[in-house]
Amino acid sequence: MKIIDFFSDYYRPQRLLGKSSETTRLYRLSIRSFGKTLGTVARLPHLTDVNVTRHMQTVLDAGRSKATANKDRSQLLTLWRHASRLGMVDSWPNVPQLVEPERTPEAWLPEEFDRLLKAVDSQQGKIGEVPRSLWWRAIILLCLDTGERITAVRTAKWDWFYGEWVKVPAESRKGKHRDRLYRLNAETTAELENMRGYSRKDVFPWPYCDGYLWTLFGKLLKEANLPSGRRDKFHKIRRTTGSVAHAAGLDAQEVLDHQYRRTTQRYIDPRFTRTQQACDVIGGFLGRGDATPTEVTA
Repeated sequence: MKIIDFFSDYYRPQRLLGKSSETTRLYRLSIRSFGKTLGTVARLPHLTDVNVTRHMQTVLDAGRSKATANKDRSQLLTLWRHASRLGMVDSWPNVPQLVEPERTPEAWLPEEFDRLLKAVDSQQGKIGEVPRSLWWRAIILLCLDTGERITAVRTAKWDWFYGEWVKVPAESRKGKHRDRLYRLNAETTAELENMRGYSRKDVFPWPYCDGYLWTLFGKLLKEANLPSGRRDKFHKIRRTTGSVAHAAGLDAQEVLDHQYRRTTQRYIDPRFTRTQQACDVIGGFLGRGDATPTEVTA
């Protein structure tokens, strides 16, 4: 049996019931990528330690990150274990996870975000029937105001909005556990009002395939002369919201709706923190400026 058929006929209806379409998309991408490594359509017998490890190496050799290799590994092994439990394969996976480097969180600085919005304003043409510049400005500002994930924002409906408030239903959010209510900035509210005449239901009508959204956003970042790597896409706006909120004294964990504070710590750009850096006290140690060196004792 083809792995993609096993996913569609067995795993998805049994294990992904009620999950977002984004989860399905990521599984399909991993299966397709695995098939490219194999040079053929991936089938259940292809799920071996050797093949999965070879695929992870192929991902790395192509210049992709360890996180991407681990994502493919995780999803392939999940399907493999499920097939084993159903008696459709005889083996059980034993493929170690790659150790990923811990990255310093990076948010957009004010001058960078200003460059992004200027690039947005220079956009020509339309997305569907909506002027391209209006579409991008509205979705970016909504992401920034709420700190919501792009998968929720891009599916926004007009009945979520009333005045300066938006309520994102649990069904559209990661985990699907609870609704979230956000108050919006006046500029964001005005841009959204300008969007109302173009669609009765969807705030951000999107006539293209899902993945093209990230492609176009990457092009937009390049036009703004900004970094456009994997960590510079929509989630960087979410890190910006968390970092700005933290710097202002808000509870970033609550703002980003994280269950654990250690998760939030991976979102806070240290350039936004109010804690002192080493360079702030070194002047006193060396007797520079007005600072008085502290006596050092053995």
